[in-house]
Amino acid sequence: MVYVDNYPDAQLGEQIAGPPAKTYKVSTEVTKGQVVVFVAAALDLPTIAPAGDASALPAGVALESGAVGKGVAVSQPGAVVKVRAGAAIAAGALVVTKATGLVDTVGANTMEKVLGRALQEAVASGDDLLIQQGGM
Repeated sequence: MVYVDNYPDAQLGEQIAGPPAKTYKVSTEVTKGQVVVFVAAALDLPTIAPAGDASALPAGVALESGAVGKGVAVSQPGAVVKVRAGAAIAAGALVVTKATGLVDTVGANTMEKVLGRALQEAVASGDDLLIQQGGM
């Protein structure tokens, strides 16, 4: 199969539809397009870090890069956003987090940590695809 990006105008980490993003404080540097998880609550904002292998319930996708202590916009449930695959993913598959903020298909014992549904196919790791957060 040959990978075809059906939405080439959407960049990695770009939200193309859905509710407004929310801002969270960065505890470990994040890069635009990474899936992030909540790691703690600061006095003013919840804090986030890049997600690991289906490690926790995802907070969303970082819509901008940020250093430690900075506030970063994060997509919310219902958002359609472009992410990077950590493996081949079929269109329509449920996705969870993979190492370094990538996404992968649901595996054993990860159903409760689903990020959303793939809206297009990723032929291999490193392909970008649109997902709908919470698109069960």
